Amino acid sequence: MRWPCLVKTYSSSSGSSSSSSSILVVVVVVVVVVVVVVVVVVVIVVVVIVAVIAAAVITAVVVVIAAAAAIEVVVVVIYY
Repeated sequence: MRWPCLVKTYSSSSGSSSSSSSILVVVVVVVVVVVVVVVVVVVIVVVVIVAVIAAAVITAVVVVIAAAAAIEVVVVVIYY
């Protein structure tokens, strides 16, 4: 009497394996989407950080140039 029960269990487990494989596909797709979103967010953050650093460097260069010009004006006024 146990054989039909085993056959039934086997057939039901094979049916659940197909549904579990579809669940696996969904999980893989979700993981891929999450990874892509994380990569895009990281790239955006890196670009923003680089832009902020570049703006700071440009500002520092402008300040140095302005300071040099002001010093030059002061030197010219003092000597002449």
